[in-house]
Amino acid sequence: MNEECKWTQDLNEYNARELNLGATDCDELFYIEEGTPEDNGMKYCSYCGKRLKQVIIELEEEEEEE
Repeated sequence: MNEECKWTQDLNEYNARELNLGATDCDELFYIEEGTPEDNGMKYCSYCGKRLKQVIIELEEEEEEE
């Protein structure tokens, strides 16, 4: 049984990198006003209660320029 819920910064929706919008494994989206879950000391998913694991996808230079 997986005891983690991954929060993945959603780069495809609504300029998500600038908005700190992320999607969770439990199919929820949430916005963080400043920083990331880790920056804000978030340890658990506020939806499913599992331990939160942060995943930040780094953009390739080509993608950043588009």
